[in-house]
Amino acid sequence: MVHHGDRIVADSKRPLVLYESGFAPRWYVPRDDVDESALTAVKLQTFCPYKGLCSYYSIGDARQAAWSYPDAYPEVRRISNLVSFEPDIVTAMAPSSVLSLVSRWFRTAPIATSTSPSWTALRAARWLPVPSSRLSGTWFYFRVLREGMVGAGDEIVKVGGANERMTVAEINALLYSPDHARDRLQRALRIEGLSPGWRASFEALLQSQTTAGGSGNAGLVPAAAAHPVAPGFQPLAVVAIDRSADVLSVSMRHPHGKPLPQAQPGQYVVLRLRRTGGSPPLLRSYSLSGPLSTDRYRISVKIEPNGAAGTYLRENLHTGDVLDVSSPRGSFVLQSGERPVVLLSAGIGATPVLAMLHALAAARSVRPVLWLHAARDGQHHPFAAEVRSLMPALTHSRLFVCYSRPTSRDRMGEDFDATGRLSRAVFGEIGIPREADVYLCGPNRFMADMKAACAAFVAPERIHLEIFNGGESLTPGVIGATARAPHPPRDDADTGPLVSFARSGIAAHWNASAHQSILELAEACDVPVRWSCRTGVCHNCESGLVSGAVAYEPEPLDKPADGNLLICCSRPVRDIVIDL
Repeated sequence: MVHHGDRIVADSKRPLVLYESGFAPRWYVPRDDVDESALTAVKLQTFCPYKGLCSYYSIGDARQAAWSYPDAYPEVRRISNLVSFEPDIVTAMAPSSVLSLVSRWFRTAPIATSTSPSWTALRAARWLPVPSSRLSGTWFYFRVLREGMVGAGDEIVKVGGANERMTVAEINALLYSPDHARDRLQRALRIEGLSPGWRASFEALLQSQTTAGGSGNAGLVPAAAAHPVAPGFQPLAVVAIDRSADVLSVSMRHPHGKPLPQAQPGQYVVLRLRRTGGSPPLLRSYSLSGPLSTDRYRISVKIEPNGAAGTYLRENLHTGDVLDVSSPRGSFVLQSGERPVVLLSAGIGATPVLAMLHALAAARSVRPVLWLHAARDGQHHPFAAEVRSLMPALTHSRLFVCYSRPTSRDRMGEDFDATGRLSRAVFGEIGIPREADVYLCGPNRFMADMKAACAAFVAPERIHLEIFNGGESLTPGVIGATARAPHPPRDDADTGPLVSFARSGIAAHWNASAHQSILELAEACDVPVRWSCRTGVCHNCESGLVSGAVAYEPEPLDKPADGNLLICCSRPVRDIVIDL
């Protein structure tokens, strides 16, 4: 049954319940069972790539509470004469307070265990102007233990339980609200039926309390923002500049000899390059390429023909100059442990994995280490001598280099090991250890190809990527969208706070009349973003705040870590730099 206030909008014994990836179960009701006089058409349509054009309806003061696909695609034609409703106004389910997380329910053949609360219902409640007493309504998913047929009106009977139990409402609040009481986290982790994803989130929250891991929600923060640092830039003096054919390496230290923040091998810093003539500063992210040190940092920059930052550094930078540099940041870091390590790179992508090699060599690691690198030829092979000098410090190390177009000066067996490109076949011949951690960096096409090739040998969760320009996007429900290079928005005004996306190299002025959140501005610039709830609940959009400050509207349920921000519900209060 579906109702709004005292009015019954739909009453059906023939509902169709569909699970759609990334959303709560959706209830579709035949139009014959719907009071269509309760539906007010909204001048809003959305195109769904796999269902067709969607029409929306309001129900009283509940905006966009129902929708339909009047001319659905043939593959899903059965939903053409159905109307779907937001979960918050569907009352066919029992209240979450009486449902235990691992209680087992069945009717005849099928048996299911309730395992996963869904924040989608909470998201819907924040979108719709419903009474506050209904904000606690929680939907949940079932894990099917034995398949069978279930229909509307079937009786649900409890057939088992567990020694430790919590209601779906309790388990939902424990992750998404700010109160992560240690005793309740431990209690939740004793539930045998807890799904792997929820278990990992609770373990992360518990670990953050054990190690005093800082602020924020460790159970929700995405990997890309898992190492927050204090926002801001500090002035560092250039103490050395090394030049090769197309790479400029710059070493920097504090002007007064103060110790620098400790980096992890693989991390990067953001440079703010101040230009003359009133132009906005250039912001670029560069991996630290040298040995770990609190005395100095080294970055290495590829000089591209049309690269603004590289050209600026090549033509204007001198020893003794001072640069604005952020603290080291990033989640592409060398993991501790005993597993073999594969350092896989192409071109200037060697910089972060070179820092990892330095760290392994300095520790005299006994882990098996395989260095794989692809370059055009010897002239365009940065750090070749440096890498070879580090390998003897490792007990179990191998090196394999491919040149795609070696010159007559390049010597097979000394400068490189094979002509051509790295591939799955090459990996098979070399013998990548199946238990290895792979660290991969290079041009985007190279990384996509290498990731696919490595997946034949190594589990996907042990393949780590560093993306120079932007990051991997997460846009649930958006299918087949054309990927575009980041760009300034149309009609960018020269007023308002300047919002800079450091990894994408894009800056734009904030226009409050055009965008409701920083996420919307990023989308207007085609900056790769991660999002899901868009209302400050899920933390998928959590990103690093390099400098500046933001305000939230609405306020997130649980604040991000210090040094991070939620772009889906924030606005700049002054110039900001974001690690996107």
